[in-house]
Amino acid sequence: MTRRALLIDFDGTLVDSLPALAVAYASFLEAHGGAPSGEEFDALNGPALPEIVATLKAAHGLAPPLEALLRDYRARVAIAYEEAVSPRDGAHDLLREAHALGVDVHVVSAAPAPWVRRALERAGLGPVAAVHDTTGLVASKPHPAVYRRALAHAGCEASAALAAEDAPNGLAAAQRAGLRVIDAAMSLVPVVEALRELARAPDVSAPYLRPARIEDLAWVLSLRNLPESVAVSNRRRPLTLDELPDPFAEFARVWVAQRGDQRVGYVMATLEQVDDAPLRVLIGLVVAPESRGQGLAAPCIEAACRHIDALGWGPIEAQVFTDNLASEAAFTRAGFAPVMRALQPDGRMRRTWRRGPQVVSSDAP
Repeated sequence: MTRRALLIDFDGTLVDSLPALAVAYASFLEAHGGAPSGEEFDALNGPALPEIVATLKAAHGLAPPLEALLRDYRARVAIAYEEAVSPRDGAHDLLREAHALGVDVHVVSAAPAPWVRRALERAGLGPVAAVHDTTGLVASKPHPAVYRRALAHAGCEASAALAAEDAPNGLAAAQRAGLRVIDAAMSLVPVVEALRELARAPDVSAPYLRPARIEDLAWVLSLRNLPESVAVSNRRRPLTLDELPDPFAEFARVWVAQRGDQRVGYVMATLEQVDDAPLRVLIGLVVAPESRGQGLAAPCIEAACRHIDALGWGPIEAQVFTDNLASEAAFTRAGFAPVMRALQPDGRMRRTWRRGPQVVSSDAP
């Protein structure tokens, strides 16, 4: 069954916190000699607290050090969350509807996740699947990073998710993450309607894997403009796919993922040995562009792992660039865990994932 998710903003969307936050903003500026305005407050609806305070310090020429200003602002916002946050009209109905429809609810906020969880509990809103904040991300809304993080943790593709926001920064962030986003500034009713539409969408039928045939070669290579060879470290030269018997046997396997009569991607598994290390299996997945966003990646990986287990091959690993959150999410759902990271010559970071209950991760995802 296709997993579906509602990714919903907190302040101003799920709870009526903006009046209290406006008081915190105004009192902070007045205490430090600044002049608050409604336009400025609206423009700062979305960024995380450090970005807000840095913006206010620069715009108003505030004298205290940034660290002291941040502590003051955080204290005022914390009081606002403790004392003056209430559910928006329709929030309880929305969460009940999501639960009844089997849609997971993920709260996406620039506010610290512990604050949001406590505020949800006090407001009687929940349970929710998770709360996602901007900790450790390069930027907050309108940057899409927090929505990409939430989508990856939700374990579903963008086409199986829905976002709800109330402010331009949040709307832009969700759209840039590839999500359908509902403007909930006036009411949560459109979100409920969109949620029902999402739940009515047909389930994505799972693909099946079959051994690649020689007639698949050109199509397989075209998906990522791959060279017509597979590097096998214990051979003196690359072994071309045409030379692999049955096809791609002994040193590698390639399976084509098929749904009905349509090829939707492929999985390649290659035995690799570096120096005197034990043999390992490197697994790679490519989903055809026209089939992406349909939740196909994880089922393909799981099916390939079953085939590899039947061959009796060793530990299964994958290497994924850290900015490819969709692939990382797919490997997580397929039972992989991160074990190490390495900086590549092009400056990108690549993470190694390993499958199996014996995995002890030394790398924070």
